[in-house]
Amino acid sequence: MRTVQAIEKRSDVSPEEGKGKYGDVNFADEKNKKYPIDTEAHIRAAWNYINKSANAAKYSADDVKSIKRKIIAAWKRKIDKGGPPSANGDKAEAMLVQCDIGYSIALVDDEPPSEIMYMPIGRQQINPLINGKPAQEPIEVEVDSSVVDTLQADLDARLAKEPRPYGDFNHESKGASFLPKKFLWRDGEGLFLAVDWTASGRNAVKGRDYSYFSPSFNYADGKVVGLPKVGPIGALTNQPAFEQIKRIAASAVTDPNDDDDPDDDKETMTKVATKLIEFELIQAEQCEDDEAVVAAVVALRTELQAVQASNAGLRQENADLKLEAERIKGQEAETIVQAAIAEGKIGSQDKDSISFWRAQLVSSPTATKKVLARMPINPVLKKVINVNAGDSKANMTDGRTKAKMVADMHNAVNEIMAANPKMGYTDAWNKAKREHAELFIEA
Repeated sequence: MRTVQAIEKRSDVSPEEGKGKYGDVNFADEKNKKYPIDTEAHIRAAWNYINKSANAAKYSADDVKSIKRKIIAAWKRKIDKGGPPSANGDKAEAMLVQCDIGYSIALVDDEPPSEIMYMPIGRQQINPLINGKPAQEPIEVEVDSSVVDTLQADLDARLAKEPRPYGDFNHESKGASFLPKKFLWRDGEGLFLAVDWTASGRNAVKGRDYSYFSPSFNYADGKVVGLPKVGPIGALTNQPAFEQIKRIAASAVTDPNDDDDPDDDKETMTKVATKLIEFELIQAEQCEDDEAVVAAVVALRTELQAVQASNAGLRQENADLKLEAERIKGQEAETIVQAAIAEGKIGSQDKDSISFWRAQLVSSPTATKKVLARMPINPVLKKVINVNAGDSKANMTDGRTKAKMVADMHNAVNEIMAANPKMGYTDAWNKAKREHAELFIEA
């Protein structure tokens, strides 16, 4: 025969409050009117919250077992006859770990930041470990600019000798997540720490295995008085304690905002649904439909990804168009320069002038064309071209004037360059000369 004991009354809750909030429904903890199990949403939330160590610690081991049995029974009746996925194993704690406060580490170009917030500015109330044990009550820590000199002095002392200071995982001193470099103070924000990530630390943050940071420091009379003399000076974690912190947060044993109220999740879902209605992504009547809310969020994310992909395509297309425009401008500039050479305005062997005019035609084509058009013809320069063209018998037999011969040669070169955009002028000239020997009459 099994002796059944009633769950103990908790001094930190009021049964009337629970009954007033949820009504006359079944509770997994009937004594204290906690963990309602009347709806699927409440059953799932109840299982989630009782599997959090901070909430389970408010009961005896036997009471926790009793509460879980009732939740499992309700789950089997209303959700799945097999019960919760983690009811028969040891995976519940790992599966249900949640970070309800603080901000996750911000990645930059898919990489962890080179600086992390060590402590936020101002007076903070936290529930930390003290000498390895949970604090009996919250403590207050005052963080101002004076703390940077104190901690930097300790860091310098530790960096000057072995073993080196480091950051670890979950305050377990088993592996290094980062190596500290220097403390920094940012007005209006707080204390930051420049770090070198280890391979395991970088991968843990990039893979979202860890999303928060927890500092380790010596504390007395409400102030930070230094770093630990040995061991890690902080850790990657998933349970933040500092509430007012930017981009990165500190860990603790318990969550000061967690009152094991299953309706907290529902309140968050309601806020999300309200915004979705405001953005006209769901109808007002869908506000209580969790599946509709989730589907709308998923659709919104899918649409965002599509827009981002489209923007990336447009940016690439724009870059390609710019390259093509530059190529066309360069080709046009080359044609105009060669025409100016043929007219005797630019020396055919004056490389500096050719480069200058080519660059001007690319950067300011309209103004440069006007300048070239007004430039006088230099007979000496034109004579060089005429000599190259020659005044041979072929000139007389085919009936072309020297000017026509020069124009024909340059037209042939331009056609080669148009068909071969990457080919230089000299190579194009030689190719045109080979393919159209009749146009290129030597003197």
